[in-house]
Amino acid sequence: MNPFRSRLALRLGGHFVLLFTAGVTAVSVLAYGEARSALDRSIRDRLTLSADVTKDQLSQWAASQQRDVSMLASLPETSRLLARARSAAPPGDTIAGAALSDLLHVVRAAKPDLQELLILAPGSGRILFSTEPRQVGEYRLRDRFFVEGRTAPSRGPVSPSPTTLEPTLTYSAPIRDSTGELLGVVAGRADLTGFDAIVNQRSRELGSGETYLVDRFHVFISVDRFGREGYPRGVHTEGIDAAVEQTEGVGAYLNYDGVPVIGAYRWLPGLDIALLVEVSEDEAYAPVQRIALEIALVGLIVALLLGAGTVFLARRVARPIANITDAASELRSGKLGVQTAVATKDEVGTLARTFNEMSSRLLAGRTELARQMDRRANAESELRALNAELEQRVAYRTLELEAANEELESFAYSVSHDLRAPLRAINGFTELAIESQSATIDANSEHYLSLVRKNATEMGELIDDLLAFSRLSRQQLDRIPLEPGALAEEVREELSREPEASDVKWTISPMPSCEADPALMKQVFTNLMANAVKFSRHASDPVIEVGSERLDGQDVYYVRDNGVGFDMAYQHRLFGVFQRLHRAEEYEGTGVGLALVHRIVTRHGGRIWAESTPGHGATFRFTLSGPEAEPRPPASAPSSERA
Repeated sequence: MNPFRSRLALRLGGHFVLLFTAGVTAVSVLAYGEARSALDRSIRDRLTLSADVTKDQLSQWAASQQRDVSMLASLPETSRLLARARSAAPPGDTIAGAALSDLLHVVRAAKPDLQELLILAPGSGRILFSTEPRQVGEYRLRDRFFVEGRTAPSRGPVSPSPTTLEPTLTYSAPIRDSTGELLGVVAGRADLTGFDAIVNQRSRELGSGETYLVDRFHVFISVDRFGREGYPRGVHTEGIDAAVEQTEGVGAYLNYDGVPVIGAYRWLPGLDIALLVEVSEDEAYAPVQRIALEIALVGLIVALLLGAGTVFLARRVARPIANITDAASELRSGKLGVQTAVATKDEVGTLARTFNEMSSRLLAGRTELARQMDRRANAESELRALNAELEQRVAYRTLELEAANEELESFAYSVSHDLRAPLRAINGFTELAIESQSATIDANSEHYLSLVRKNATEMGELIDDLLAFSRLSRQQLDRIPLEPGALAEEVREELSREPEASDVKWTISPMPSCEADPALMKQVFTNLMANAVKFSRHASDPVIEVGSERLDGQDVYYVRDNGVGFDMAYQHRLFGVFQRLHRAEEYEGTGVGLALVHRIVTRHGGRIWAESTPGHGATFRFTLSGPEAEPRPPASAPSSERA
């Protein structure tokens, strides 16, 4: 086999495999990153929702137990029987005492979450009556539920039950007679099986995820973990520590077993308990990793198959090329008129035919050379014809492009019109809902409806700004001589009507005239001066200066304020669409205003830049022509300084 053929085929196949593999790898990496990011947001949202729902259910369960104990304490029958039982000596040997014990057992049977009900003496904390007879006679004088329960309904910390050693929450409430005298304290020990049922339900919904509870001492308090080996006391993780510090959130960290997880954590202030909902990162991201691996494997297989096909095709191409190479070697050695076989009808076949023709021409001598010159002249004529045809095609494509641009602008207008209709509907219906339901709607619902209206309005403004930005590049400039000082004065008068500009001290200095589009130049001053008002509204004595200066032989116009300023490290983001250096909650806006200014100045042949120090205001400077522009005389209008 001719080594030339093998080398060419392998090179073509290898290069194709490398290029295709690189493309597949890039696509796989991008797809994996996007999918992982989307999946991460979905997992965090799901964990946050699960944590919030579980927190609400646990709080409702705890409030239900407190209500049951408080209801028992407030029953007239309870205070009546307790007063009669205490009047006997000793208490509990009376009929009233027996009736009171029966009442506790009846309530205990009706409320299965209450493991034990007991009544304590108001002074000594001695247990007078209990559904667990072994507890009668015990003292709970220093227990939190007794100390606080003498004055108001209370709850003690999570503690082991004296009878079952399982974790319990003890709720208490004072028992008073009709005159308000304290007769005793009723307490109920609620086991945490209700907690576990709620927590286990959430764990099942998360698949292999995990939901658990710890108290403020970093101790697991779920029934299946309380005091068990493998669940140590004083456990610390990033999620547990944050929750115990009464911080709520969601994030990635190592769980108590050192396994990377994504978890949502909440603090239950009424229970002094931390709730954590977690799922393993390996499980969470497994679908994305599986998809990325499948894409990579499929891409590799396809690359290998296509590479093999490319090698096969390259060998078929290399064979006639090798024949031409052999014939060329013979021709170089002096064998004129040598011919090579024309095996294909593609470009390689054309090359073989051309070689044969060349060999024949060399053999024919000067006659062939003359004929070749004639053919060259014909080829040049054809090239000119092709060039003329190409120019016609370019002109036709240009017309098509202009028509497409007009259709695009019409489409943009139609889209913006279609978007405004539902936005107006949203505003109208939310306003109608607020007005028609004002008597029944709660404050939260009214707040949410107001947020809907506010965001719909902001979306409308954003659509208008985007349309203005897209049309600006196609808008024809109407340059005429104008006075920038007069435009700045006009903008100042318009802005002064706004409440946030009422305290601004304006200084508008004389500025040289220029040639520019008046409507677009007014837009430049409006955006820059409105920005200055917005970002200096928190200054104690806001001052805004508008003027010009001569720098490097050209007129430079500026707008300066003493507002919040910005970090110069981010100045490259100033003039990009949707680029913001301050949070939208602090300073409103669509993020298009400075991009419009940059586009207008650039179309006028100028440039714009900014200088600032955080907390000391900002200065925006712009020019309208290059340094070679002729200097223009300054306007004769006097300087204005207004508050």
